[in-house]
Amino acid sequence: MSGSPRREGRSTPPIARSTLSVSAGIAGWIVSGLVLNALLARQFGAGLEMDAYLAASALPTLLSVVVQGALTLTLLPLLVEMETRGEVEASRRLLAGLFRWSLLVLGALSILCALFAGPILRALAPGLPEEGRELAARNLRALAASIPLQGIVCLFQSVHYARHRYVLASFVPIAGNLATIAIVLALASRWGVTAAAWGASAGSLVQCLLLLPVPGPGSALATPGGWGEPGVRRLAGLLWPILLGSVLYRGNSVVERFIASYGPEKSISHLGYAAKIVGLLVLLLTQGLGLALLGRFSAQATLRDPAALRDSLSKALRAVLVATTPAVLLLAAVRVPLVQVLFERREFLPEDSRGTADALLCYSGAIYGACLGTIFSRVLYAYQRTGLAAAIGIAGAAAHLGVAALLFRAFGYLGVAVAFSVSQLATVAPLALAARALLGSLDGRRALLTAGKALLASIPMALVALLLVGALGLEGAAMGPRLAGLALVGATSVLLFVGAAGLLRIPEVRTVMGEVGRLLRFRSE
Repeated sequence: MSGSPRREGRSTPPIARSTLSVSAGIAGWIVSGLVLNALLARQFGAGLEMDAYLAASALPTLLSVVVQGALTLTLLPLLVEMETRGEVEASRRLLAGLFRWSLLVLGALSILCALFAGPILRALAPGLPEEGRELAARNLRALAASIPLQGIVCLFQSVHYARHRYVLASFVPIAGNLATIAIVLALASRWGVTAAAWGASAGSLVQCLLLLPVPGPGSALATPGGWGEPGVRRLAGLLWPILLGSVLYRGNSVVERFIASYGPEKSISHLGYAAKIVGLLVLLLTQGLGLALLGRFSAQATLRDPAALRDSLSKALRAVLVATTPAVLLLAAVRVPLVQVLFERREFLPEDSRGTADALLCYSGAIYGACLGTIFSRVLYAYQRTGLAAAIGIAGAAAHLGVAALLFRAFGYLGVAVAFSVSQLATVAPLALAARALLGSLDGRRALLTAGKALLASIPMALVALLLVGALGLEGAAMGPRLAGLALVGATSVLLFVGAAGLLRIPEVRTVMGEVGRLLRFRSE
């Protein structure tokens, strides 16, 4: 059944409110993820066991990220387009067919990973000693079950996001982390680091069970949907370029661990811990806004309203610049005590904190590149130009591989982290040019002005944070004083930035503060 297109503004919540709803769930997921990583650091440190676990998790993590990114970026715009046009039954049949295909394809990949874990690890981490590769193979077999489960979770989440049901889809991953934590606490003494691998698979199952019975994605599974549904064929045409491209340009973790496996012991671990912090920060800064924008951009593209889309893009770019600049500079100022608070205990030694903090600094450019690239790429996905987005990503992946191999010779694992920053920053310009070609123009002058103001407001904040870290002696303090000192530095930094932003008249800060205030008043009522 189809009807006339509805105007997207009638049922679409404000972007700021949608962003904050998703970001709140992501913040909770990040906190639970940091607790999990702190537990892993406490139990296994940064030695051979953790190297083996991270080497094993590289492929399942890559597949999960690829599937999640591809499904979200192609399915969400297609669902928004169908429902904007009133094609509700067609969207249900699309979801039913897609569910069956996901189980078939991802289930087959899971079985292959379990059967050929040993050869896979010999190919992905050839520099690990034989003992480490055997342990990594056991971990990969335990993680194999998470591959189809995470695919189904991603499918259900995309449906919720397309229908503006942000809260449940954003908070369910927290339950997955909590399940993993429980299994590690219960079984780590008996199974070692393999308990974390089984815990990850169990966490994926918990997420599936929580999302399955909810009206919407769950009810669509009972809809008769053939393998050759028109919607499924159309989605496949959009999906295959980004799947192919994602395997390459999101395979940076596999590439990094392959190269770092030839370095000294702990190289993979230091990169892995630092990359986790960077990835979580990028998620916090962009996931909520990116999902809200993808739905908004898709509706505006369906309604052929490029002026509205340009306005939405301009606002989003300025908001990301205002959020990312102080976050990156503050992270650089407090990186050592932050890593110490998160990971330094028992098997994770002070030299591991320094090695991870150095990698974190080298990764900082990737935060800018990933955040800006996320916003520009949403324009391409809204117009369903998945092939172009994939081509740009593949070019960035090629740059990453070449620069990482070159810099590793001179700087070891830190060169690998710098290479990732270079590759992420290099993709921003072509994504921006592609978005400009689709929209006719970009509000670049206002974005540059906002970037300059954000930098001016962030520099004194970062300097004060750096001075406070030294004056309070946080790097050598005990855990309690270090944690309290970091809280003090963080609160002082936020107040300084907000005050400076007010003096420089940065409107995005006032908008966010006002929206937070409205949400808090709504909750209290």
